[in-house]
Amino acid sequence: MAMSSGCASGDLEESTWLPATLLVSTIANELGVATKDVETVNCRLSSSEKLVANMTRTLDLVSNRAAGDYLLSLRAGLQHLGESLESMVSQDSTCWQEDSVGTAFNAAVSQLNRLVNAGRVNSGYCPFTGKQQTTIGGSEVGSLLRKLAQIRPGAIQHGGQETKKLGRAIGKLLREVRKSGNDPDPAGAIPVNWEMRTAMFGARVEM
Repeated sequence: MAMSSGCASGDLEESTWLPATLLVSTIANELGVATKDVETVNCRLSSSEKLVANMTRTLDLVSNRAAGDYLLSLRAGLQHLGESLESMVSQDSTCWQEDSVGTAFNAAVSQLNRLVNAGRVNSGYCPFTGKQQTTIGGSEVGSLLRKLAQIRPGAIQHGGQETKKLGRAIGKLLREVRKSGNDPDPAGAIPVNWEMRTAMFGARVEM
């Protein structure tokens, strides 16, 4: 019986470890950052056990599944995403071939966090073209956020294609924000008054 219990524990550990490793390596590939072969190194991310819960909450907020204020929900989801990614790799450098590689990954995450925390998140219709645009800083990310919203949170629990889809979407989001996030806001965009918006609608949005 003792051996049976031990095997169950190992299975549980593996089920939380593999999605985290797959997620990080897929994100890194989209960023052009090399990772070690996860099958040959002991790359155990420190917050792997929190992966499913963190990503589920992120996807719920980014897609506004609670039907609250979209901008408040989106900003909260992006904050949760950035903090989750930061915590996943901040305490374990064994995933990176070189220190500079981990630095490049963290720089992309930090760029996202800076823009979101500064309130440079917006969504609305361009007054010139009439098209909807959703931006983080100067980056148009509407199509990437729609891809995130289509991912099934529960399916990432055991790795596989859904985890890869999530990793690719997050990696492309980070890549876009790294490329153009510091650019000016799109012409005609009206800055969000976050204090007023939170006072009016914020009670329904929780991290």
